Amino acid sequence: MRIWIGGEIESSIEDDFRKARSKVEKSINENIEQNTYNIPVESWDCIAIVRDDEQLEELFAYDSRNNDMDFRLRVDYQRFLVGNSNEQEQQVFEICLRSLRKLQEFIGSSTDLSNLIKDVSKIGKLHGWLS
Repeated sequence: MRIWIGGEIESSIEDDFRKARSKVEKSINENIEQNTYNIPVESWDCIAIVRDDEQLEELFAYDSRNNDMDFRLRVDYQRFLVGNSNEQEQQVFEICLRSLRKLQEFIGSSTDLSNLIKDVSKIGKLHGWLS
């Protein structure tokens, strides 16, 4: 299992988002890719919406035939813009954890998904992204 984080972002925060996304993605992947989680998802993809407008809405789609999830989650643009690097990483991390909780609503609770959520939460606590 690996996470991929993309973004629908404003150009004004492009560099900061890239740095935050890279750190969160790398930290999660380094800690979960050696584990096996038997959940019906081919790829854990999160797309952050970090824009100074409301043109794009959040999207939560899960296709059980293809084990495909398409989750686009909003990050508060103003909060991201004024945040320091740790606060920006925290916001990116929050959408990742939120996506797993949303996935749980689609596929139901399972031991493996619960374990993935616990493992990801530990990563967040380790980095100070989750209290």
